[in-house]
Amino acid sequence: MAHAIDFQQPFSIELGGGYTLRDYQESLVSDIFAEWKKGNRRVMAQLPTGGGKSISLGALARHFTQQNLKVLAIAHRQELIVQLSETLQDVTGLPVGKIKAGIPPEPEHSIQVASIQTLVRRKPLPEADLLIVDEAHHSASKSYTDIMEAYPNAYIVGFTATPTRTDGHGFLQIFDALVRGVTTAYLIEHGHLSKFKVYGGVTINTKGLKSGDDYHQGS
Repeated sequence: MAHAIDFQQPFSIELGGGYTLRDYQESLVSDIFAEWKKGNRRVMAQLPTGGGKSISLGALARHFTQQNLKVLAIAHRQELIVQLSETLQDVTGLPVGKIKAGIPPEPEHSIQVASIQTLVRRKPLPEADLLIVDEAHHSASKSYTDIMEAYPNAYIVGFTATPTRTDGHGFLQIFDALVRGVTTAYLIEHGHLSKFKVYGGVTINTKGLKSGDDYHQGS
């Protein structure tokens, strides 16, 4: 059973591993807590690629573990599981267990990072007061919704750079609120991302070419 978080406990931007939240990351995390405090248990957070999503979710996990609460983060790819595990361990200073095929379980750790493919088959599910969904634009799939439904009393946050679905539907039936972070333009303007150039493709001149055969020798 999930436990309630103490919203009166001050939130620190100074993290473990020498990390410090940037101002826009601090604002994003504060907005997430504000939604939880209003009773919106499921919050989707948007932050562009390169905006420091891992540090932001690590800050959330640290705040929960400082109150002796349990954290479960889920991802769908091996590299994301490794990245999440390393970041959460650095930021919180706590060991992180992995729930993945071929890896011995370590249920004694208060932070667990799970492969969604393994988690949906795991019985019983691990306890969680905070459920972190990485790449949350995948959360409309049944495997994710089943897991989220299994934690009705947990605080849930889903991080994504693209809060859209390919089927044209939204996330209103999955999340209670959307918190928007800064834009890619902001990150570039403030030196957090490098400027980029866009190169268009070259239009090929097809005049004189034969269709359904080799190119005409004289073209």
